[in-house]
Amino acid sequence: KTLEPNHSFQTVLVISGGLHKEELIKNIIEGKMNAMKFLYQVNRSVKSKHQNLQEEAFIKINRQQAEDCK
Repeated sequence: KTLEPNHSFQTVLVISGGLHKEELIKNIIEGKMNAMKFLYQVNRSVKSKHQNLQEEAFIKINRQQAEDCK
């Protein structure tokens, strides 16, 4: 299924355990950063597709107006 603007989706956040508290906190931060990178890429892709659709519509309108001027 293709995501559209304003749609939501779920993803898995994988966090490795740790031998001690500091390692666990480091792994949580790293897992969050990796998830944010993935979400940023998805968001950028959805916005790009939306912009492409808007551009296609704008081109069609301009073509129609140009044909009407003939």
